[in-house]
Amino acid sequence: MGRSYREKAKRRSNKKSAKSSKRKREEKSSSIVPPLVVLALAVMLIGGGIYLYLNEDDEANTYTPDEDDNKDQGPDAPGSHLTARFETLNGAPATLENYLGRVVLIDMFATWCGPCETQIEELKKVDSHYSSSDVVILSVDSDHTRETAQMVSEFKDKHNADWTFAMSTSEFNDEFPASAIPTIFIIDREGGIVYDHQGVETGESLIRTLSAYV
Repeated sequence: MGRSYREKAKRRSNKKSAKSSKRKREEKSSSIVPPLVVLALAVMLIGGGIYLYLNEDDEANTYTPDEDDNKDQGPDAPGSHLTARFETLNGAPATLENYLGRVVLIDMFATWCGPCETQIEELKKVDSHYSSSDVVILSVDSDHTRETAQMVSEFKDKHNADWTFAMSTSEFNDEFPASAIPTIFIIDREGGIVYDHQGVETGESLIRTLSAYV
């Protein structure tokens, strides 16, 4: 009886000791978890701050178009040059919209320009090669502030040029800038500027260029 009692008491003591050890391990584990959670949150916050800092400049330099960017940009918008006003030799206002559907060759010139006279002779080859229903030749005096329609008319008669001559305006010169004359512009049937050239160009060369659009 005494031995059985001591063995039972020993077993109860061992169980109490085991429970006590388990409770201590759990308490130790629970005391470790909160610092780990805090550390993990701190790492996340620091990492997020670094990401925002590194991407701040990229966002500032990123261009996002708004509604205004999709609007026509005045003279640079496709086809806007067709509405640029010039004047006939009779003083009547006109625009290139009248020629939409035909290829237009614009010759920017001045009556005092020697090379412009040479260009007029080359344009005669183009005029004889194409029908006016396909290609319209329009010689526009770019020096409208110093020259008159009468001067241009006399220039046209002098060279026996059988196509339309006109006077430019500031608006027209803005759309068809000619830093040197003569300058040739070619506009296709849809109204887009497809070619420009400064200086005298031969009739043969112009006919080859026009053939791609007629």
